[in-house]
Amino acid sequence: MNALKRQASRAEAFRKLRAQRREAERALLVFEWSGLTERLAACRDRVKGLEAQLVEAHAAVGRADADVEAARLALLEREKGLEGVQKGVYEVRNRIAQAEERSSFLRREIDALAERATAAETEAADLVRRREELAAEAEAVRRELSELEQSLEGREGVLETLEGEHEAALEAQREAERAVEARRREVLQALSEVTRLGHALDHAARQESDAQRRLAEANRTEAEARERLAEVEAEIELRQGELRRAEAARDETAAERARLEEALRATRSRREQANRRAEDLRRKLHADESRLQSLEQLKNRFEWYAEGVKEVLAQARATGRNGVRGVVADILAAPPEYEAALEAALGERLQYVIVEDPDRGLEAVTHLKERRAGRSSFAPVELRPGLEPVFPPAGAPGARGRLLDLVEVAEGYEAFARGLLGDVFVVESLEHAVGLWRQNGMRATLVTLDGDTVSPEGVISGGAKAGEQAGLLRKNREIRELRRTVEALRRDLEAAEQEVETLDAEAARLEAEGEAAREEAHRQELQVVHLARDLERLAERRERLVERCEGIAFEREELLEAQERFREERLRLEAERLEAAEHHRRAEEQAEALEAEVEALRERARVLGARVTQQRVRDAADRQRHRGLQERIRTLVTSLENVDRRREKLAAEAERARAERAQRSEELRQVLAFLDVARRELETAEGSAREAAEALDTARARVGELEKAGAAARARLGEVQEAHNAAALELREREVEARTLAERFREKTGESIDEAAREGVPEGFDPEATRALLEDLDRKLAGFGEVNLLAIEQYEERKERFEFLERQREDLEGSLRSLQEAIRKIDRESRKRFGETFEKVREAFRALYPKLFRGGEAELVLTEPEDLLTTGIDIVARPPGKRPQNISLLSGGEKALTAVALIFAIFQVKPSPFCILDEVDAPLDEANIGRFTELLAELKTRSQFVVITHNRSTMEAADHLYGVTMSEPGVSRVLSVKLHD
Repeated sequence: MNALKRQASRAEAFRKLRAQRREAERALLVFEWSGLTERLAACRDRVKGLEAQLVEAHAAVGRADADVEAARLALLEREKGLEGVQKGVYEVRNRIAQAEERSSFLRREIDALAERATAAETEAADLVRRREELAAEAEAVRRELSELEQSLEGREGVLETLEGEHEAALEAQREAERAVEARRREVLQALSEVTRLGHALDHAARQESDAQRRLAEANRTEAEARERLAEVEAEIELRQGELRRAEAARDETAAERARLEEALRATRSRREQANRRAEDLRRKLHADESRLQSLEQLKNRFEWYAEGVKEVLAQARATGRNGVRGVVADILAAPPEYEAALEAALGERLQYVIVEDPDRGLEAVTHLKERRAGRSSFAPVELRPGLEPVFPPAGAPGARGRLLDLVEVAEGYEAFARGLLGDVFVVESLEHAVGLWRQNGMRATLVTLDGDTVSPEGVISGGAKAGEQAGLLRKNREIRELRRTVEALRRDLEAAEQEVETLDAEAARLEAEGEAAREEAHRQELQVVHLARDLERLAERRERLVERCEGIAFEREELLEAQERFREERLRLEAERLEAAEHHRRAEEQAEALEAEVEALRERARVLGARVTQQRVRDAADRQRHRGLQERIRTLVTSLENVDRRREKLAAEAERARAERAQRSEELRQVLAFLDVARRELETAEGSAREAAEALDTARARVGELEKAGAAARARLGEVQEAHNAAALELREREVEARTLAERFREKTGESIDEAAREGVPEGFDPEATRALLEDLDRKLAGFGEVNLLAIEQYEERKERFEFLERQREDLEGSLRSLQEAIRKIDRESRKRFGETFEKVREAFRALYPKLFRGGEAELVLTEPEDLLTTGIDIVARPPGKRPQNISLLSGGEKALTAVALIFAIFQVKPSPFCILDEVDAPLDEANIGRFTELLAELKTRSQFVVITHNRSTMEAADHLYGVTMSEPGVSRVLSVKLHD
């Protein structure tokens, strides 16, 4: 908290300096804005004057273009005539192709119809054989059904006789079992007494063993206490040595802290120098980026081009190009010394719009006419090559070479550039150009480094340059150079900023190490204090251990007396348990003699029950088979009707196929006759197309002558346009500069610079003094290094958080106390409910066990009655004729029957609507299964039982019987029998 408080104080001082810097910078920006608005007004006036000259030049070009337009309209009419003739040729050819395709289709249809008729006749013959087979199968099923009905009539009355004999045998068995059950209750009481004494004996033995364990634990505890006492005395001596070493380390840390503070001051000074270098680079980058942005915006708005070119490029951008590639100036680039030569060689062709084909150019001209948006020239990518030029010989005076070899051409436009510049040759001066032109046989356009030209016919063009702002190529080059300069400045700025970041990291590291040194000094001071406190605590601990050893000796004497009392109690309980076991053995021998009489009666009842169940299952299977045969007869009758309907349908289909085949043959004959007539029409149309093409070539030659006449007017327009573009560029730069200044003012202050300019700057404002003040404030702010501006808020938040956590701790302690009280209440309720439920289940288990075993007795015993939450439950059972023993020592059948008794006892205490038993009778013998089914019969009045079994006796006791059989491989069937209907 203290460190955070110090950071908050530094942040407050930093904020005050930063506010002072913000006010000084605001006044300086307002002062700069006033001078900039004056320069911006002068630029706007100059642009308006040039716009008037531009209107006059456009009017002259419009008149020249009108003549060319009339010639082009005539050319367009001839092109439309040729297009109409060619369209007629195409239509005739298309009709011929359609007729040939239709004839092929008809031949395939005739063959397919013949195949359909044959297939229908074959399938009809197969259906006749299928009907005979179905009729024979139906007759066999009817005979089998008659025999089964006779068998069922003969077995009526047998089942009722068997059920009467079985019920009489069961009644005799129940009388004998009731006599055995009375004797077994006496045996169970003796067994319960033996079990109770056994548990009491175990409890006494555990108490004696626990006393012995506690005595050994007391001896061990005393030895450990004396060992800890020796350890404490040794630790006191060790802490005294550590205290001396901690005091020496504290002095060393103080010296290291002073060294780190000196290194931090040196690093902050270097960081301030690096920050000033980065700021200089940032200002240069901002100026170049503003210039580049202005040029790119002018280029993107097509300000450097004629009105017609601007309209076409804008429309192409809006519609996704639509076949327009750009202008010629965008695909060419030249070194500075050849720019004038390239501009002179191309002239107005630099603004030619490149299109994919002449059709795209025709669409663009139509668009300009509709919009009345000026004129433009369009050059297809695939230019027709002109006459082969003849260049001056190698080594001629003043010769520099072919212009095409001295410039750069965009990828994919090499052939296009050859069409424009293939006959242009560069020489050093106009005198050299005239001298080379006088040589016989030379046929090329000569252009000088200053931009003068000599045409192959001898026409000389030249004069003073229009200035650096004049050329499209120069502007494009300036954009490329500015992009490279901006990229280099960005890299330098990034390196400078990286250096600042490195120094910041170094300062942060030194500051962190200084802070760590301060914390280490504080930690070591705390360590000295803690070691002194540890020595005090160890002295107190030594006194407590001496008292502990004396208390353990007194406890050991008390444990010896308790151990002797527990041994005497154990001997007394062993004698009482032997006497109770002898009484239980005599009672069990008497009960076993009675059980032998019951076994014979059980066997007779089991045999009669098996015969009853077998007769019921046989009757149910035969009735199920009777229903299946009836269903099979209905299925066969339906199949015969379906076969007859399919035969009639196939006959009709074969007849339709033969009639349709005759129609297709007649249509094929008519199509072949039409083909002969169409081929003769095609020859006539192709002759007319050749005549229209020759007339079109003559009209194109006329258009070329008129276009040369309009070139002079467009040249003048280009000069005025370039002067206007230069002035517009300067205006745009001033506007960008003004907008940048306004945005910078808004970012710094959040206000509008126009409103601030109306307020003006303070009286006596000195811009130079203000700049010096800003530099001084920057140095002071840099001297702060890394400042946590959020420290003030963080300090308040942590203070609130500490107070909140303190309240939360108090709430948690209160909740813990409430939770412990709730646990104690739950434990009390759990003990109460478990005890009540256990007594109810034990009483029900005592009553059900003798019913299932026809005697015997069983008991549920708690393993730890003193603790009902952790106790287990043992089952002690004595089947008839055996001594009492744990359930784990019984046979498999006895275990299963005992488990059934426990399940049904729980079921009686907490019943449910239904119960599912899955093969619980599997380990039982026939006698036990009978008792199991009798108990099910008693309980079924309260709940529904679903029993899964493979035992016949269990099946006999069921009200409903469901079985799954596989009469055929892979086909399962369900049989159901209601045994008491």
